[in-house]
Amino acid sequence: MFFWRVCICIVVVLLCPCTLEGKKIKRMEKFEFQKFKKYYDKKAPVIIGAMKKYIANASSEIFRACGGQQVNIRRMPSLQKDKETISLNDAIHPCGLDCYGIHKEKVCKDAFLNLKLPEAVSIDQFSPITINVAWEGMESPLWRNDEGVFYYLLAGVEEWRFLLHDAGELDLFSQDYYADKLTPHELLYLPPATLSQHKTLSRLSIALEGTDQTSGKVETKNKVEVEMVNGDILATPKK
Repeated sequence: MFFWRVCICIVVVLLCPCTLEGKKIKRMEKFEFQKFKKYYDKKAPVIIGAMKKYIANASSEIFRACGGQQVNIRRMPSLQKDKETISLNDAIHPCGLDCYGIHKEKVCKDAFLNLKLPEAVSIDQFSPITINVAWEGMESPLWRNDEGVFYYLLAGVEEWRFLLHDAGELDLFSQDYYADKLTPHELLYLPPATLSQHKTLSRLSIALEGTDQTSGKVETKNKVEVEMVNGDILATPKK
């Protein structure tokens, strides 16, 4: 009887969802260039707050300047493109139950003519800048960034999960697993070689994404292919 009680306890511990929670991402209350360069640039993820004063009019400027720009609607489950494009302004209207939204569409340069950024930061450092629009419950594809990435949430709430320092193989015990939420006017930085995925928790989320051209690429020996269902990893690559 004692043996079976021990077995049951072990099974409960292994299946308990509380043991699977990822680490929270460190945060900066405001952007401080020297602090960012010392502790996070190319090293660790961070969520930076109080960015609204720098990018306060980003949403209105983008839709005013680029609203007529043609973009591709993406459909689930594989984010295939619709045959016909629509305007960016129309992309924020419902487009069906299988509609993801728009994914990594380049934003016209006119949107950033009046943009004010923190000191020592240039808009050219993040070119090209793309826009993402995703509907509630939609999960982004699993992707790996070779350069540093800055992701600014304009509207909505998103859940993020990622592994750091992916070098072509997955090791869920030695690699750092993170899970956190991103809310409007927060800027997420992901260092190079991060494997990530995010999900929209609100009715709609709108975000800008820029690649840090100064961070340098990280090469991998093997291509990472992972089978995912609802954000959970089912299978890892064979060596």
